[in-house]
Amino acid sequence: MSISYKLSNLFKLIFRTISSKFLIILGIIIASTVALPIIYLVIRSVNSYTEVLDLLNKAGLFWILFRTFTLVFLVTLISIIVGVSIAWVITRTDLAGSKIYSVMVILPLIMPSYIGAMTFLEIFSPRGLLQKVLSPFGVEKLMNLNGLIGATIVLVLLTYPYVYLIVRSALKKMDPSLEDAARVMGYGSIRTFRIVTFPLLRPAVVASGLLVALYTLSDYGAVSMLQYQTFTSVIMLQFESAIDRNIAYALSTVLTLVIVLILVIEGGLLKNRVYYNVTGGVIRKQTLLPLGHWKYVLPCAILIPVILGVFGPISVLLAWLVQGIANEQNLQQVLEPLKNTVFVSFVAAIVTGLLALPISLVTVGTSGFSTKILERVTYLGFGLPGIVVALSLVFIGINYIYPVYQTLWLMIFGYVILSLPIAGGAIKSALLQLSPKTNEAAASLGHSGLRSFISITFPQIKSGIFMGSAIVFLVVMKELPATLILSPNGFDTLATSIWMSFNDAYLTNVAVGSLVLICASGVPLILLNIKMSGKDRSSLFI
Repeated sequence: MSISYKLSNLFKLIFRTISSKFLIILGIIIASTVALPIIYLVIRSVNSYTEVLDLLNKAGLFWILFRTFTLVFLVTLISIIVGVSIAWVITRTDLAGSKIYSVMVILPLIMPSYIGAMTFLEIFSPRGLLQKVLSPFGVEKLMNLNGLIGATIVLVLLTYPYVYLIVRSALKKMDPSLEDAARVMGYGSIRTFRIVTFPLLRPAVVASGLLVALYTLSDYGAVSMLQYQTFTSVIMLQFESAIDRNIAYALSTVLTLVIVLILVIEGGLLKNRVYYNVTGGVIRKQTLLPLGHWKYVLPCAILIPVILGVFGPISVLLAWLVQGIANEQNLQQVLEPLKNTVFVSFVAAIVTGLLALPISLVTVGTSGFSTKILERVTYLGFGLPGIVVALSLVFIGINYIYPVYQTLWLMIFGYVILSLPIAGGAIKSALLQLSPKTNEAAASLGHSGLRSFISITFPQIKSGIFMGSAIVFLVVMKELPATLILSPNGFDTLATSIWMSFNDAYLTNVAVGSLVLICASGVPLILLNIKMSGKDRSSLFI
């Protein structure tokens, strides 16, 4: 009996006894509610497309598109080059300490883009820390890296780990006999990679490139700090100016269409192509290539992005903290934002986990076109930048549900839309690992579906629910643009406090809040990697 057949019988049994109709109806209600902002954008665009076009012409759409796509192209291309190179060196060579490097190179994932940009400015600005170090050697002023160059550097440092993780996983699963055959034919390492390895990595490269492109499109903190105008920075500027917020809405609509276009292109790049091992044989252990003299050079090259993306920023933050303590500055100003952050993140994590459970049960327990649509709808918010979701909720709140406008409820609802797929993915993964025998035995003993679910199914998937909710907690803690737009007046979180403190030059508060966020993300990431030692870590995107 196949595993898929057993799983099918298991979830049919669960659905028969837990009222599948109730779960389906509940799932549809949740998905429809989550899709409200996107539905609102579509309806408003269709009803007033001439007005939208006029507003876009007024905002200079072509120039914004050009600048945005230039940044997306550069960040994606360089991240792919860096991520693929590091993944190949770690998995295909005899690099000493490869396990240590495999953990270190993903550490930039803990760094929010706005913190990375703040510290980048402190180090590399014309009068920054690096200039002070070089001044004894006659360097009076460094080149201004604001704009495209600075935004590209910062975003590459923060996004190449996505490429590394996905490509590394693909390399570990690839049949090494294909590369060995190429070398037997006299191909060198570079030619073997170009002709054999890279074509087989195409799905991994496309998938990771898509993640990097979406991250770059949705980023607000880095591009705003480094004064490079993209969709998100212009949208926020138009929203905050309060002169004509309709331009912000129109640009949000275009940004949504751009993301849909990128997803369509990504699907087309992999259509009707075969990338798996057609022989079905057992994949043997990879033969590692000797580095020779490169064994002293490559470790330093691998550590450069880690130093620039993690240790450099943390050093700057610690320096700000020490300076603030020396000047006896009040550090308690961070306590209120910290309390607010923990509260909204905890509530958002609990609500998201509860809402993701019925969606996951429906998508795993049933099949068909309608189920796929239901699942895709819940993923819409995850693919959209927080600024677009937040603006949609602002328009809906002002026009239709004004009592909840500028309240924590609308803010938390925005977090749920943005993070529902994160919790759903973890729960779905746990559901797919269940053994059907326990529930079949419970049914044979006359247990009701609800009792069987509470006593048998739930205990087995609670770790998945907890993991999904924990990741949502960490994601919400770092969310900036949606928090800036949706937070009630006077309600500051760590993210907004860091942002405003830097603008007001309160660097000690920036340091304290930033270090708390980094620790909150870094400790779980490192512990999870230790716990999963020897396993595939490609799914750990915290």
